[in-house]
Amino acid sequence: MSQARAFPDLSIEPLDTSGLSPQDAALAKAMYHAVLRRWLTLEHIIGALASRPVRSIDAPVRASLLAGLAQLLLLDRVPAHAAVNETVSWARRAAGEPGSKFVNAVMRSCVRQAFVEKDGGGHPQRLERRLWTGERDELPLPDGRGVMVPFALFPEEATARIAAQTSHPEKLVKRWAGTLGDEDCRRVCLHNTLVAPAVLNVEHRQTDLPERCFPHSEPGAAVYGGAADSLDDLLTQRPDIWVQDAASMRAVRSCRGINPALVVDMCAGQGTKTRQLAATFPNARILASDPDTARATTLRAAMATRPNVTVVDPADLPRSVAGAADLVLLDVPCTNSGVLARRLEARYRWNPEMLSRLCATQREILAAACALVRPGGKVLYTTCSIEPEENRSQVLWACGGALPLRLLWEERLLPDGTLGEGPEAYRDGSYHALLERIG
Repeated sequence: MSQARAFPDLSIEPLDTSGLSPQDAALAKAMYHAVLRRWLTLEHIIGALASRPVRSIDAPVRASLLAGLAQLLLLDRVPAHAAVNETVSWARRAAGEPGSKFVNAVMRSCVRQAFVEKDGGGHPQRLERRLWTGERDELPLPDGRGVMVPFALFPEEATARIAAQTSHPEKLVKRWAGTLGDEDCRRVCLHNTLVAPAVLNVEHRQTDLPERCFPHSEPGAAVYGGAADSLDDLLTQRPDIWVQDAASMRAVRSCRGINPALVVDMCAGQGTKTRQLAATFPNARILASDPDTARATTLRAAMATRPNVTVVDPADLPRSVAGAADLVLLDVPCTNSGVLARRLEARYRWNPEMLSRLCATQREILAAACALVRPGGKVLYTTCSIEPEENRSQVLWACGGALPLRLLWEERLLPDGTLGEGPEAYRDGSYHALLERIG
């Protein structure tokens, strides 16, 4: 309910399932993530069935409908009658009798129009197509099926339709259609409906792949196929592997021909790429830093067992490193538009003003990095964005006279993996460019 009140500024805190049985906790998490992943799609359906603006509906009622319709249309192991009854009961407790009646009417309207009685009686079954076709009366599932909705309620215009079917702000999808083209825009939107797998960097592993892991299509990467609550134990036992998407791995990997003595990771976050730097350049001295206090604390703990990594305060870098670094890694703050299958909340927060603010911050960080690197040294600029303003435009600005840098190479990766493909085909979107200090 708190998320319904806060939308689109959703909290990224994990769902609290304390007090629930393992089975109920699993169902609660499945419902919660289904709503977050398809929020705008569910709102579109609610608006059509309720014949009133969704945002005018009180938060407790709206939360009930989002969770209820997610069970009906997105979770195929919840019987329709159970989803309706439990949702109405919850709405009665949260919103009183009038709210529960409204929820009951919308839920039963969906069942009447999108479900069919089984032959010989029994509980209604959800209508679906074996393969999603993109028509106005269906929504896509990650496995490639198309779930039927009550009527042709999705927009007729192609861009607006794919935005509603895949739960993206229409203005963002129109932007992608212009910058990527219609085909790649559609593919990115469908990719973002997938449940992102846990991908591991196993390029530097010292023994065989752990159990429950299988190779990813990207060399040096593997997919973890075990229970989520067992992954932490695995990573504790195997410090030679860590969670890192296949696209993220490529930036540091592209620098393997460099032999740096001093490396600086200016925006280290929780240390994913710092681990990769430490493994790729075991003889280098690596200074890692992050301006966020909480992330810096996590970073210190994560790097405690990495003898060639020292975590330092950002304020100390200009004095201690100025003009001496051989390689500076910049994993800069960005809109996260290449990782929206993982960052479920980020797509709803996207707006042009945020993009503009982040671009200004990125230029400040680039300028600060340039002051740290020696002549002939390298700056590795990387984002998890697919927006040209955050990627090539920033490099052109830096190398066009704003900073004493020149471009050596760059790579842009769109998100990969689509409906019906296995987790080994999944990859986030990213960009990286290697720049050299001149003069």
